[in-house]
Amino acid sequence: MAFSGEGASGWVPWSGTGYASHGWLVVCVVKRAGLCRAIGPEEQPRIEAKISPRLSIGISLVLSVSGIRDERRKRISIATKMKLINSLFVLLAAVQAIAGPPNGKTRFPPLLMPWNSSTVAYRDRFDQLRQRWSDMVLGIEFRADCEPFKSRLASLGGKASRYLDDFSPSCGMLWKDIPYVNSPSARVTQNFRRLSTMAQAWAQPGTGLTSDPQLLYIILRGVDQLLDEVYNECQPPYGNWWNWQIGIPAILMDLCAVLHDELGSSRIRRLVAANNHFVPMTAVDSYVGTSTGANRIGLCQSLTFSGVFGKTGQHLYKARDGLLPVFRFVTSGDGFYADGSFIQHKTIPYTGTYGSVLINGVAKLSALLADSDWAVKDDRFPQFLETVERSFAPVIFGGLVMDGVSGRAVSRHTSNDHSRGHSIMESILLLTESVSKCERKIWWKAMIKGWMSRDRYAPVLSDTALSIAELARLQRLADDELVPAAAEPSGHWVMARMDRVVHRRSTWAASVSMASVRTSFYETGNGENKRGWHTNSGMLYWWAPSSSGQYSNGYWPTVDPYRLPGTSVSRKQLDDGAGGAWGGAMPDAEWVGGVTDGEVGVTGQDVRGLDSSLRGRKSWFFVDDMIICLGAGISSRDGHQVETTMDNRNLGLAGTHVLTVDGRWISTRPGRQEVELVNATWAHLQDSGGYLFLDAEPVQALRETRTGRWRDINDDGDDTPITRRYLTLYRRHGVDPTNGHYAYAVLPGATEEDTRAAVGSEDTRAAVGSVTVVDNGPDRQAVRVGDVFAVNLFVAGATSGLRVSAPCSVLIRGANISVADPTRRAATVDISWQGKTRTVDLAGKEGGSVVL
Repeated sequence: MAFSGEGASGWVPWSGTGYASHGWLVVCVVKRAGLCRAIGPEEQPRIEAKISPRLSIGISLVLSVSGIRDERRKRISIATKMKLINSLFVLLAAVQAIAGPPNGKTRFPPLLMPWNSSTVAYRDRFDQLRQRWSDMVLGIEFRADCEPFKSRLASLGGKASRYLDDFSPSCGMLWKDIPYVNSPSARVTQNFRRLSTMAQAWAQPGTGLTSDPQLLYIILRGVDQLLDEVYNECQPPYGNWWNWQIGIPAILMDLCAVLHDELGSSRIRRLVAANNHFVPMTAVDSYVGTSTGANRIGLCQSLTFSGVFGKTGQHLYKARDGLLPVFRFVTSGDGFYADGSFIQHKTIPYTGTYGSVLINGVAKLSALLADSDWAVKDDRFPQFLETVERSFAPVIFGGLVMDGVSGRAVSRHTSNDHSRGHSIMESILLLTESVSKCERKIWWKAMIKGWMSRDRYAPVLSDTALSIAELARLQRLADDELVPAAAEPSGHWVMARMDRVVHRRSTWAASVSMASVRTSFYETGNGENKRGWHTNSGMLYWWAPSSSGQYSNGYWPTVDPYRLPGTSVSRKQLDDGAGGAWGGAMPDAEWVGGVTDGEVGVTGQDVRGLDSSLRGRKSWFFVDDMIICLGAGISSRDGHQVETTMDNRNLGLAGTHVLTVDGRWISTRPGRQEVELVNATWAHLQDSGGYLFLDAEPVQALRETRTGRWRDINDDGDDTPITRRYLTLYRRHGVDPTNGHYAYAVLPGATEEDTRAAVGSEDTRAAVGSVTVVDNGPDRQAVRVGDVFAVNLFVAGATSGLRVSAPCSVLIRGANISVADPTRRAATVDISWQGKTRTVDLAGKEGGSVVL
């Protein structure tokens, strides 16, 4: 929708980036016999036939003078345009007077006014909030006849048309494929969601169903049936609480904003009463249980629905105040941590999904309540704004959000890391409307624009998961020549509370996902992510310019779940959902974490196997152009083969990427082929990156084609077979090893020449090129690269001139020493280096780094 006004009207939107933009349209809305349409040059003759000749002449005159009929008049001043609009509004009043309102109702949408303008006359302050929400749902300032909106609106219409054709109401169902009686509570949510989609197709221009009377009738009939049969004050909630308290109210808020007048006061009262029944105001009294983090935001929006549409300020005060606990950094449980972590469900890193829901909800509610009696005005809000830089920006690379912070969502066929990243980007953009600090607003927009410009795998403006309104906001940013596209930042982040590490350079990024006594092996639940057993057992993700779709392109249903990159696991077969639902299984490992000086870093994990006797010590050393991976003390008593997967690259449907080992090509024929690489020094995978082998143990190179289904890992997943080709490099440690080990390096995005050069002339296996493996045992692991000396000490001790009094991670770069205690147990640690001993205070650091 282009302008502030009644959400039920169909508008031909005004274009571009402002009043003076190219192709600007003056719009008038005519209502006669229930007709809600917009008059542009192409529709004027049809509408003129329905009104009196005198008014046709008048409208023609105003349209012509205002420049609609004269395409040469592009640069009329804003003041002149507004005067012409006022004249047009007078004519509209005459049209309304002659035609008469449908069903005896009068409605004059305010035209061409900013949705937060004080000049708009509303029936009351709740009406103003309702209109704001309608604008956020339907969108403003976009051209319905131009891409990407034209095709998206047509797609919306097509989806609504299918729902209309399949509508088959009977007792307990509106559609045969999603009956809601004797079914999960999610079915009720799905029914309301379809009705909301149909409502938007009715309200938006260009859908082919704009203001369609049959569509409106079906929507209202569906709402009535759900109110009568399953969603009312007498219905006890069943199944998943989320549907009743968050999912359904969120959909109803959109539906009621878009079809407010068409639904009528009686239906809206019943919907609000049902919501009050399922979501009492006491739901946000305490920040505990299911009323924390992203769920708290959802509950606040549910109360907002009752406040806006029930016209009760008490609900809005409660909703606003309910937001406040989310704004502060937490030190335990769900929420944002000062180190950039975000936890939901007590033990699950969830920045990419629940965190996304949270920032989207805050952005929407802040924009909705701005300049009202219920505006968010709290001194903790600036702290929440810091989460954009601390929590979200580090885990977004080239438009995608890293899968290691998306939990169960990686198993959903309806989204991927790119679409989840796009959603967060749009939420940050909406949040800029609530940012008072100009520098931050400008930086965020530049950051988002940079992500948009680099996402070539899944261009943001082609993302069909984005709504028209979200697309319109992003399009305006893309068109804004005053906003530059920011480059990817370089740096290293240790998000200690959620056991995640991120390392970034201008052209590539990497992340490690781990589990400890603080975080779970993985989360399954609601039939989702049934085979995510080893995703937090040291999985190393990395992205380069040519491989940003690595984990997006059918990866999760087709990858071997026992061969995830970076992990050391037993091949012991696990049941779907092993370990229990909702992240209940956690390893008894304390030494998990690392240290950074902000640019480079070292990370370690005292790894444990899920439902397995596997044990081991693992380290990752992140420097300028590579990641050095060490492991030792790998043991198991399961009676199964134990493997460390160096990498497992998704080659796509028909990839024939060349693997070059020590200058020799390995076969690219399709089908399963496995080669043992003996005494290999380096390898390079075409359009991917390079690898250095830092010990003399054999490496297996496996090329295979794998087929899976989303249904295999998610009960609601698509059942269509998916086939992908993979190239896997892995180390066999044998059956029940007692001290397995490995040493290798990954060079993300490196060319074959880069990889060959990294080996250099020196190769003693302890030193390959610039990399020297100083120590690789179960108690300590250390490397030296240039002026960087990095060590993980799993017990107190010494290595290569460094001595420590307690387990810790130490990073020495030049004259600077950085220290962290991944166990969170030591109050102090004594460090001796180059003849000097220092006592480092680590009390209260919670695994954070101290730079000396």
